Amino acid sequence: GGGVGNETETETETERRNASRVPPLLTRASDADAAYRPPHLADPLPKRLEAAYFVLGQLLGYAVAHASPLPLDLASAFLRGVLGRGAPACDPLDELEQMDAAEARSLRAVATMPAEAVPGLCLTFAVEETAARVGSAPGGSGFVTLTTETREVPLRGCSIDQTPTTPVTATNRDAYVRLRAAHQVARVACSAAARAARAGFAELVPPERLRRLFSTAEAALLVGGAAEGDVDEMRKHARYGGGYEASDGRTTDAKSGDENRASRTFPQPEWLWRFLRKVSAHDRAMFLKFVTGSSRLPPGGF
Repeated sequence: GGGVGNETETETETERRNASRVPPLLTRASDADAAYRPPHLADPLPKRLEAAYFVLGQLLGYAVAHASPLPLDLASAFLRGVLGRGAPACDPLDELEQMDAAEARSLRAVATMPAEAVPGLCLTFAVEETAARVGSAPGGSGFVTLTTETREVPLRGCSIDQTPTTPVTATNRDAYVRLRAAHQVARVACSAAARAARAGFAELVPPERLRRLFSTAEAALLVGGAAEGDVDEMRKHARYGGGYEASDGRTTDAKSGDENRASRTFPQPEWLWRFLRKVSAHDRAMFLKFVTGSSRLPPGGF
């Protein structure tokens, strides 16, 4: 009895450790960054993880098709990958800043520092990439283990005279900053995770249709909705019941649903709107979720 129990406990602990090392489908570069994107994973993905990103794509497609936004800020680079869009319409450094503000600040510092200080950074037209390799755990238990792979690769889009050993100088630093930002953004947009999510998204919404009708920013609004719930907008579309009266002197009869003039007013609705104006955006979002089932407004509001 005891031996079997100990063996089971050991196997369970091993599975739990392996399970805890499964990468999240979406992550942020730091707690200070709001936008979510897939972690950097080595290509190809295991079938099991590829299927998970396929389902994620289906969820994004459902949010668009049913005007039911997900309470999630996606990095525009990842959303571009899901839509099958090419290079960003904006400066790649701006897109990088959305998902990794720290690296964007570092690149801006390179672009603006005194010219004589640039060679001292010892930079070249290459970048050290770190990616997680996901594979099946020994014994076929279904869990995955992670190994980290690091390699130095040339920046994407380099010209003939910009090799991985070409030093960054005051003369070519602007090109380096642009290429480095575009490289980091492309890692997300062209990732295996984005390709798998695109396949799931296409099951519900043809990506080419969204590409033709909406910009990436507009598509992000379709997927994630409006993060800020405006109190005036809530108040405008509020419907009162139980005898409570709206601020314009109307009240709703609880039985018939008809609006009629009331002989007296109640202060509670006004207390509610006053309270919502004072609380944080997060608390307003939680209130919105309580009364509507979603913490975000669909495009176009109520």
